[in-house]
Amino acid sequence: MTFSSAKRTRAPKRNTHSQSVFPVEDIHKAIEAARHSPQYRIPHGRQGGPAKVLHASQKARKMLGDEKDYLNILEGRLEADYCLTLEFDPEVEVYVCQPCKLLGGLEYGFTTFTPDHIVFPQSAPAYVVDCKPKQVAEAKIHRERHAILRQALAAQGVEFRVVTDEDIRVQPRMDTYSFLYGFLAAAEDYLAETQLAVERELQRLGGTAQIKDLRHLNQDVARRGTACGLVSGSILADYSAPFGPNFEITLV
Repeated sequence: MTFSSAKRTRAPKRNTHSQSVFPVEDIHKAIEAARHSPQYRIPHGRQGGPAKVLHASQKARKMLGDEKDYLNILEGRLEADYCLTLEFDPEVEVYVCQPCKLLGGLEYGFTTFTPDHIVFPQSAPAYVVDCKPKQVAEAKIHRERHAILRQALAAQGVEFRVVTDEDIRVQPRMDTYSFLYGFLAAAEDYLAETQLAVERELQRLGGTAQIKDLRHLNQDVARRGTACGLVSGSILADYSAPFGPNFEITLV
C-alpha cells in the first residue's frame, strides 16, 4: 500500500506507464478500468528485482485468453500468497494487483493510496484490499489509516478489506495451494479433460475419496484434475491434512 499524509491533491492524471490515477470519488471508474487492466501482464516500465515477486494468474489467463502469460509483479511474498488464495476461491472471478492510484484530499484525510488488489467476485461487487502483516496492520498508524480509507471508500459504496498474514497463511492449506497451483499451467482443453476424469472417478467412488483411491488415473491427471476442481468449486476439500495420498476430496 502507498499512503502519505493529507494535503490538497493535484488534478487527476493518467500515468502513461502502468498505473491509472483516479480521484477517490471516481473509484467505480477505477474498478471498471482495472477489470481489463494491463496490470494483468507485466507492466511496461516496471522491472523485477530482489524484492519483487512474480505471480502468474491462471484466472486472468482463462478470462482474457490463454495465448498470453498474465504475470503480476508484486511487492512481496505476502501479496503473492494472497493471490494463491484468490486463485483457489471459486467465488472469485478474477483479481487485479496494484492496478491504480487513488487520490484523496483534505476532506478524505489521505493524499494517495495504491490498493494491493481489487477483487472481482462472481456474484458480488468488487472490493479493495490492502495486505499487511498482522503486527503491522495492528500498529496505531495503520489502524488509523485503514479506518480513513474504509470510510472514504464506503462513502462511494465500495468495501475495503485489510487482509493479514494470519488470514492468508493458514496451514496446511497454503502448502496445498502452492503445490497444486503449478498443475494449472497447461492447455485449457487438457485441464478440462483431467477435471472431468477426476469428477467421474469421484462419482464412481460415491462422491468422496482420498487421492490414493484415484488409482485408475495417472498421477498427473489426478493432480491437475483435482486442482481444476478445487479452483472451479466442483470439488471440495477441508484442507485439514497436507496434500498427499490421504488428502480427501468431495464431488459437489
